[in-house]
Parts: sequence; C-alpha cells; structure tokens
Amino acid sequence: MIGYSTMSRVDKNYNKVKEIINKEELIELKQKRKISDLKIPDKVDNTIIKKFLINQGIRIFDAENIVNTINRIIVLINWYKEYDPSVLEYELRTFVVVPFLFSLGWSEQKIKLEYNKIDIAIFSNIYNSKKSNQPKIIIETKTFDDGLYFAQNQIEQYAKNYPKCNLIVTTNGYRYNILKREGSIFFRYAYFNLLDMRTFDYLENNIFGILEGMFEISNYK
Repeated sequence: MIGYSTMSRVDKNYNKVKEIINKEELIELKQKRKISDLKIPDKVDNTIIKKFLINQGIRIFDAENIVNTINRIIVLINWYKEYDPSVLEYELRTFVVVPFLFSLGWSEQKIKLEYNKIDIAIFSNIYNSKKSNQPKIIIETKTFDDGLYFAQNQIEQYAKNYPKCNLIVTTNGYRYNILKREGSIFFRYAYFNLLDMRTFDYLENNIFGILEGMFEISNYK
C-alpha cells in the first residue's frame, strides 16, 4: 500500500510510480479495490476558489488575498523542493503555514505557537494569558517527508484535554489533513494539496477537498 508520504519522496519518478499503481489493486480500509473504480476528483483553479469564497460571503478583497497567498506559497514550496527539500518543520510553520492562516482571516492575537507542546493553537477569541484558554483549532506541522496522520491515542488525548477544540489539522505546508469533531469523536473531514488542488480526496471520495477544507479552517466560517 502506497500512501501520501511515500509518494512525496519519489517526485522524480512520479509518473513511473503512478503507472505501476494503476496496474495493481489498491488495498484500503481492509477492502480490495481497483484504482480504475475510484472517481477522479476535478481540478480546482484560482477562478473556482475565488468564486467559491465570494459565494460564502467573503469580501472580494479577502478572496483575492487568499488566492494570491496560495500562489505565493506554491512558488515558495517549489523553491524549497528544488533547493532545500530538507527544510525544517519550524521554517515551514513560520514562512508557509502562518501566512496562509493570516490570509484565512486569523490574526496574531488569536494564534499561539508552541502552546502546551502544540505547534499552532488557534483560538476563537483573543488569547489572554490571564484567563483560561481553549484552542478552537489544533495544528501540527510536519516536514515534506512526514506522513499527515495522527496516532489514535494522540487524537483521544486532544479530545479529552481540549473539549472546545473542533478541528485537528496536520500539514507539511502544502498538504492539509483535517479532522473534525463530532461529539467526542474526530473523523476525517477534508484533505487538500495546494500543488494539486482537487474537489475531493483521491482515495476516499467522501472526504472534501480544497474548497470545503480551506473554508472550514478559516475565520470566515
């Protein structure tokens, strides 16, 4: 079984790997399936993103800022891949993830880095160290070579320690895996890749893609 992290390590041989995978059966969630049976998600471009955001009630200026930020991130990520593929996690967090969060409407006053060993914690209200604070979104950042999946015990710990947290996100700067709370359980809600923006996930067709995923982690929802 080949996952996202494995594919990310073989960029130079991507087409060959894809060719091999297409000839094999895919085992996922303990079920045997063929690649040919999977639906191919539609590609999403800047025009589609901007129209979607505006239709959600976001100001045209802010929608354009989000699209422009994504474009800048794509340029930077491609630069890292060519010249600095071993870029460190905290650099991606600082130069890629946080600027993306700013474009999605979050202010510095609502974002804390390295909060209780959480890479990025986002709060509904302005953070105040003199008061009790519960993050609304927990974000863990990874390097390019890391997978984006949480260990189950880590998810359960977050659910227990932060009952007001609605979203848990893992990202390596351009890939985002989003878990959403339903009661005391977190389920996989969305996945998107800024270098290959799609309407839903390749392997799990019921998982949202760039549009719903990006909007869900924004402060415009």
